[in-house]
Amino acid sequence: MKKYICKFEENIFIYEKSEDYKKLCNFEKRPNDKKAYKKFYDRHMFRYSLKCKLQDKGEKITVILMNPSYADEYGLDSTLTNVKEFLEKQIQYSEFEVLNIFPVRTADSDNLVGKMKKYKEIQKKNDEYIEKTLKNSRKVLVAWGSRYHRYAEWIFKFLSDKDIYAYAINKDGSPRHFAPQAYNKVKKQKLQEYVIKN
Repeated sequence: MKKYICKFEENIFIYEKSEDYKKLCNFEKRPNDKKAYKKFYDRHMFRYSLKCKLQDKGEKITVILMNPSYADEYGLDSTLTNVKEFLEKQIQYSEFEVLNIFPVRTADSDNLVGKMKKYKEIQKKNDEYIEKTLKNSRKVLVAWGSRYHRYAEWIFKFLSDKDIYAYAINKDGSPRHFAPQAYNKVKKQKLQEYVIKN
């Protein structure tokens, strides 16, 4: 089994220009061809899922974040490195699958709602993928942060019979995000139960 497996939206017409991914990603294992990067990211602008293998034995856990950034089948970005190291510390997990409230891959999380208005069908597919995946999930780690919490609350209806966790909870009751800059704080945290408030 490959260590990382991604499900992207394929073969769509992109209306926006690519970001300069070479500056933002770790490309040590990738071919040194800027045109190849641009072509890859133009074709893979939307990610529905990323699976990460941790060890051979243990449980699987589903992780729900805000939106994907630069992680793909070649390697993890800083946020998902935080997730991976946090879950490895918990010992009992063999694999995690990352879903996102918004499927657009960008490091700029401003105006995600506006960005996805142009891609309503893709957002609909993403929502359907979340619903389908959660039906087969027993343990779920929510970590989408406070900025778009109200856009994520629709997911709660699929979590009533699940074991729900967060690594930390914000003052407004939203599950804290695994921000790249929060690495040292994440290392000290333990998985805690997340209670949905009515």
